[in-house]
Amino acid sequence: MSHAPNTDDEFAYIKWLRSELPPQTPRLELGPGDDAAILRVEQKERLVLKTDSVLEGQHFILKAPGVHLKEVQGPPATPEEVGRKALCRCLSDIAAMGGVPIACMAAVALPQGAGVKLREQIFLGLSKACATYGVSLAGGDTQSWNGPLMLNISMVGEMQGERPAIRGGAASGDVIAVTGSLGGSILGHHLRFEPRLTEGRFLVRHGVSAMIDISDGLSGDLARICEESSRRYEVGADIAAEA
Repeated sequence: MSHAPNTDDEFAYIKWLRSELPPQTPRLELGPGDDAAILRVEQKERLVLKTDSVLEGQHFILKAPGVHLKEVQGPPATPEEVGRKALCRCLSDIAAMGGVPIACMAAVALPQGAGVKLREQIFLGLSKACATYGVSLAGGDTQSWNGPLMLNISMVGEMQGERPAIRGGAASGDVIAVTGSLGGSILGHHLRFEPRLTEGRFLVRHGVSAMIDISDGLSGDLARICEESSRRYEVGADIAAEA
């Protein structure tokens, strides 16, 4: 086994991990390195698998009674917003594959002494988001520890017959497009964004073969698609002065 790269670059680590994994089952059609994994169930049936975590101080600052606000950029999040954000991050990755979410499981690590109210509010936000997007909360786990709040969501979805849009699916001549506006995270957009589930379904039904959930900026994530697809990109659109 080769040594892991001595860097904090997530994508360099994933590239190394993929090179070291043992042979995968033929039913695993798409493994590490994309927005979600694809597992083939039947000849034309595919499940979409995703897990994602949000960590206090890294992905949000918490606004709750008795909780110290850390020196992190952006507005504080209520516990309900944390629950919603965690679910929507997974939903956005399912959407980037063109999938339909089915069910999720949630695991939360609460700071010691946080109290029952914090846990209730987090799961209230999670439950409301599940109802909004038609996702069943199938179970999970709750722990407490001597650290910040952490919430992990694992989700399963399905493709309903279409092939998923993957990072390695871009072809020469493809148009570069986004489904919404970019930026605004520092103003709290990351707490209120809408997963593009309807748009993702529409796009795969009409033959789009490559998509990505933009989380590292347009240029950074375009580079991910091009690396996986062995392509180059050119953006010719003017950037508006107010952008």
